[in-house]
Amino acid sequence: MEIPYNVELREDTGLYNSKLGIWLFLASEIMLFGGLFSAYILLRTGAPVWPPIGEHGSILHMLKETVPHATFNTVVL
Repeated sequence: MEIPYNVELREDTGLYNSKLGIWLFLASEIMLFGGLFSAYILLRTGAPVWPPIGEHGSILHMLKETVPHATFNTVVL
């Protein structure tokens, strides 16, 4: 049994549904990650010192913040 809309090209686009779906997915991923990378670059270049002095700079701070959050996430899941 074949699915009829996958066998023939669509009249309005001239493409198969699967091909159009993949292109739309790729375009949405490019926009998503393009926005994330652009925001990172803008924040990174806009700050005179990265990370700002006194914020998230030490290993102790990382352990104090990351370990409880990771533990909570593991317990919840």
